Amino acid sequence: MGERILSFERPPHATNHCRHYSYERGKSWLDGGPRCAVGVDLSAPGTSGQCMPEPRGTCAQRQEWTDEERAAWSSAVEAGMARMVAAIAALPAPIPLRTSGSVECPNCLGTLSYSRWHRGAEICCATPGCTSARFNIAAGADWPARKGAGRTKETGKGQENV
Repeated sequence: MGERILSFERPPHATNHCRHYSYERGKSWLDGGPRCAVGVDLSAPGTSGQCMPEPRGTCAQRQEWTDEERAAWSSAVEAGMARMVAAIAALPAPIPLRTSGSVECPNCLGTLSYSRWHRGAEICCATPGCTSARFNIAAGADWPARKGAGRTKETGKGQENV
């Protein structure tokens, strides 16, 4: 068995926005909104347009992320999605409604907790940055569903399991 991984470091969130731009979600619409790390006032309507991937207007403070930073961010996002897929595959299937539990995380060998409720589920690994997600699930659907477990697709010859 492999060695336990204690954390997953994420690179800066390198998007096509200005590197100074961020958006904070506040407790109310008054608390949140666009922010500039170098202090450009983005509170007036339309002012954050200069920070967008296709800027509307100019900003003397605008700085782009490098191609290397964007590649590192993209790689980190892909790795995170792969960890989530592996974590879901490690869960008991299907998880009964109104239950919770934990299993060993296949990514880091830490504790992967899960819970299931009507129309939802959540997974969360105890290792910082490993994986966590909430899912909306159709009423009455089994989750997680395994390949071939009642899922079908329409083909030219009728339906077949996927």
